Amino acid sequence: MKERRNYVRFKINYKVDYSRLSENGELLFEGESQTEDVSKGGVRLKLDQFIKEGAILDLKIYNTSYKKPIVCNARIVWVNKERDNCFVYGLDFKRIGWTESDKLIENPD
Repeated sequence: MKERRNYVRFKINYKVDYSRLSENGELLFEGESQTEDVSKGGVRLKLDQFIKEGAILDLKIYNTSYKKPIVCNARIVWVNKERDNCFVYGLDFKRIGWTESDKLIENPD
């Protein structure tokens, strides 16, 4: 089977703050999680709330090797419900700089 991903995924756990804004800029929800894996193209997160596919989340990803968090946004491309009533999400970065995406896989905690 041919690999469909554009980037290699790394099993790295970073703290993540996430939020979602409405179209008029109002905060709909926010929370905290950890990455289950990361790549230059996206992340996998486990959350305790359901969010529909296609939703855009604003993310702050904390690699403690750097002073400032990696700030980006990502679209939910898939969601799976787990037995523990949590949800695992595959997110595709929509807005992230190349230097910022490099920070995800360089100097992991």
